Order: sequence, then structure tokens, then C-alpha cells
Amino acid sequence: MRSVHSKVTDTQRHNSNGYTVLEVVIAIFIFGCVAASLFRLIMSTDRIRGRSLHLEYSTRLATDEAERLRSHAADNTPVEDSTYTVEYNGRQYLVKRHVIEKDEPPSFLPKPREPLGIEITVTDERNAVLPELTFKLLVGQEQP
Repeated sequence: MRSVHSKVTDTQRHNSNGYTVLEVVIAIFIFGCVAASLFRLIMSTDRIRGRSLHLEYSTRLATDEAERLRSHAADNTPVEDSTYTVEYNGRQYLVKRHVIEKDEPPSFLPKPREPLGIEITVTDERNAVLPELTFKLLVGQEQP
């Protein structure tokens, strides 16, 4: 005759042989939730990094254009509207320079000494999701 102690031990051994289907389903569900949240975090980080690089590259291109305008001012050459495409770190950018027109004063008033307003627009040609960035600056001052 078997003792009660041996029956309990046999039952415990039988239950410890493997996982039940319910335990496996719960484990897969928890793993799926964690994996989905990590995936969303990675995608969000990648999107933020892309926008940050776009802002950095656009700012550098606008700074380069401002330096070109500075050399134009030093040579006293007129500044005109222009549009060109440049490749920067593997991305194609469209850079537009626009001279902001000012209202002309009446001819009987002296011409004011005001700086020239310039608007520089930088667009990533390949990625329409990224915003077009516009930089406004003042260049030089007319000679008296």
C-alpha cells in the first residue's frame, strides 16, 4: 500500500515536467506587449533623429548661403533671387534665396539707410514629410 506522502510527491513531479498552454500564451502575450512598445520607441527615436539631422543640415546650408551673401556685400555686387540644388551628406536639398522687396519711398524723400532683407528656404527634395525651413536675415547696410 502506498503512503499519502508518495502520492503527493508523484503529483508534484507530474506538474513540474513542463509548462501549461495557458502559461505559454501568457508569456507570449507579455513578450508581444514589450516588443511592440520597444518597436514604437525605436520608430519614434528614428523619426526624431531624422528631423534633427534635417534641421542641422538646413541650418548649415543657410549659414553657407549667408556667407556667400557676406562676400557679395564685400564686393558691392547686387544680390538677386536664386535657386539651386546641393547634395549634403547623401541628401538632396533645394536652396532658394529671395530678396525681400521693400516699398520704395516717394521720390521727394531721401532714401533710407536700411539693411537688405533676405529669405533663404531649404527643402529636402527626396523626403516630402520633412518641413520646408525658412530663414530670414538682414545683410549689410547701404552706404550713405
